[in-house]
Amino acid sequence: MLILMSNQTKISTLFKLLLVGGLILSTSSKVSALPADIREETCLQYESQQGGSADCENGFNAGYEVGVSAGKNYRSNNSQPSEPDVEKEFGDSVTTSYKEGYLSGYRVGFQDSYQN
Repeated sequence: MLILMSNQTKISTLFKLLLVGGLILSTSSKVSALPADIREETCLQYESQQGGSADCENGFNAGYEVGVSAGKNYRSNNSQPSEPDVEKEFGDSVTTSYKEGYLSGYRVGFQDSYQN
């Protein structure tokens, strides 16, 4: 009887370890940074510059939408995507923080189009 209980304890402990290990592996492969987290991290550096982080966040949001659209078009048309030339596209009409946010948002949006 004692041997049977000892084996049950070992099996129970092994099962718990396998279950926890499986949960850790399954959740770690699904965890990725959210666009809002990346936007905040990207735009934090522009807080004290002209236009500030709000300009960067607006650029990120606009670039994200364009990036998602470009990624979907790339997949459906099998065309070669090119990153937007923000200097040519915007010139001096927007701040540097907006341009940097836009490019960052574009890249994140393009990647997200593959995951969704």
